[in-house]
This record gives sequence, C-alpha cells and structure tokens, in this order.
Amino acid sequence: MKTKLTLTVEKSILAIIKQYAHDTGTSVSKLVEDFFIDKVKDKPMNNKIDPEIKALMGIMKEKDVDLDALKSDYFKEKFKL
Repeated sequence: MKTKLTLTVEKSILAIIKQYAHDTGTSVSKLVEDFFIDKVKDKPMNNKIDPEIKALMGIMKEKDVDLDALKSDYFKEKFKL
C-alpha cells in the first residue's frame, strides 16, 4: 500500500531531482523510496523487545532439550492424539 509523503527541498535542488528522474525514466517518489530502501536494507530494525520476553531469551541454551519430543507432545495434546 502506498501513502503520501510531503518533502521540503531547496527549489534549485528540486529542478535537478526532477530532471534526473526524467532522464532515468523514473519518478521522484521512486527515487526517494529506492534511496531509503538502500539506506536501511542491511541495518537491523531497532524494535524494542518486551522486558518479559527479553528475560526469557537464552534460558534454553544450557538445557538438553529434545525438540522433536516437544513438538510431538505439543501436537498430541493439540489434536488429542
């Protein structure tokens, strides 16, 4: 889904940007979108993790857990097998 964004730039720069977009066969909107995609593509998102979830992170590292058995038990309970 696309949404509208209003940018403010120097008038002299706008003419250059529009000319560049025309010369490359694209739109100013696409240039801006591509610019930001390139800037953030390899950077991790700075999502905040809920403190309760963060407290649980890593607690299973030291345990000897059989994931297949856990999955089997989960599905047996879920599907009443």
